[in-house]
Amino acid sequence: MPKHEILTTEEKEQLLVKLKLADNKMPYMMETDAIARYYGLEKKQVVKITYNSEITGSFVTYRCVK
Repeated sequence: MPKHEILTTEEKEQLLVKLKLADNKMPYMMETDAIARYYGLEKKQVVKITYNSEITGSFVTYRCVK
């Protein structure tokens, strides 16, 4: 299972500035998603997801809860 880290408001703002994005332009995860419900995520929170695989190595992506 990929590692999920909830970003703080400050980390989210830094990420959006770095990527030059608005949170509504990020890939999203629905609030009803099993992972969002498990972690108690609310709309507009951002999650850092890290995938680790022997074949592809480490891959990081971000999702904004919608």
